[in-house]
Amino acid sequence: MFEENIEIIKTTFLEFIGEGMYILLFLISLIYIYAKEDNKKNKAFFVYGSIIILFITLNPIFNKIVGKIFTSSVYWRVFWMIPFGITIAYAGTKFINSEKERKNQIIVTIGLI
Repeated sequence: MFEENIEIIKTTFLEFIGEGMYILLFLISLIYIYAKEDNKKNKAFFVYGSIIILFITLNPIFNKIVGKIFTSSVYWRVFWMIPFGITIAYAGTKFINSEKERKNQIIVTIGLI
């Protein structure tokens, strides 16, 4: 029953992440924010919110419900709900600002780019 939904999710997610570097950067960003963020609201939004959205979109029951609207060829658009860009940008900014010296900030910025 759910095997077809699981296969659709697996296939579309693998197509969505491509080579995996963007998802890897996203996961590193989540870990960094979890470890270094003192503001509980920001931590909840970026880390816990992202994980909840990720679990919802990877859930076969969600696919079964939404699959009626989105066919398997456009299900990958559901993954747009995961805040990849803003999470990576926030973690990168927080990492750059963690450096005290201006010279080190420039070096870190170039490294992140």
